[in-house]
Amino acid sequence: MNEHNGKLFNDLANDNLQFGNNEKAIYYFTKAIELKPEVYEYYLNRGNLYWQLDASSLALIDWRKAEELGSAVATELLNKNKPIHQAKAKKTTEFETLLNDFGIEYLYHMTHKSNLENILQYGLLSHNMAHSRGLTKADISDERVNRRRDRVHNFVPFYFNPKNPMLYKRKSMQSEIIILCVDRNLLQTDLKFTDGNAASSSTKFYSNIKDLEKLDWSIINSDYWSDFIDGKRIRCSEILIPNEVKTDSIKKIFCFNSKTEDYVKNKVGSFEIAVTVNQDFYF
Repeated sequence: MNEHNGKLFNDLANDNLQFGNNEKAIYYFTKAIELKPEVYEYYLNRGNLYWQLDASSLALIDWRKAEELGSAVATELLNKNKPIHQAKAKKTTEFETLLNDFGIEYLYHMTHKSNLENILQYGLLSHNMAHSRGLTKADISDERVNRRRDRVHNFVPFYFNPKNPMLYKRKSMQSEIIILCVDRNLLQTDLKFTDGNAASSSTKFYSNIKDLEKLDWSIINSDYWSDFIDGKRIRCSEILIPNEVKTDSIKKIFCFNSKTEDYVKNKVGSFEIAVTVNQDFYF
């Protein structure tokens, strides 16, 4: 198999569509686009699938790109379907529709379970605030990487997808790591988000919510990242909220096993935070 052949992956995507394997089809269309970003057919095909899956915001992004590359069919699809998308968005809100299409249910923060007591008392604090107050009992971050993160140490970091290279690197201790699920409506506040790991010099920073469409959601939401060019960096796309996030924004806590779940429930006490084992978010 020629892994550099964009047409091959486009054909594989179409084959998977015939058998109803939509996730694999998106994966293969994305690979085709990655290899041959100048071919509008691949954007057109992925956009059509997104539309069928009711991810209209993603479909419009792909169709606009196909139109830029010269596709008359994409222009027709945009003219025909954009009003439907806009009407659908009005039923909820444009913001909610956007987040639903990108698969953003929560913003995720990973931490060692021993930090939970202080988080519940003081909220989630930036790296600088938590360390200056001596509130971090166990730091799961990579010290070498942290030295390249000075520019974001006044922010509280979150991931769009916590099942990422950062957690994989801590696979041996993931039973000690909890995943805090925070209200996605914080995306409407004053913050920054990135198209990859904030420690990387090639990562771009954004502050306008409409720029969410510039992130590579096919990689962020895929099962794995290693098959994609620059997938390791992109999978670690972040949300950066200045200084602190209040405890009442924490809606759920995911744990690796029942032992950690019992520990967390004991700490949470009367706080209205759901606690559950969810191994789908772990390795």
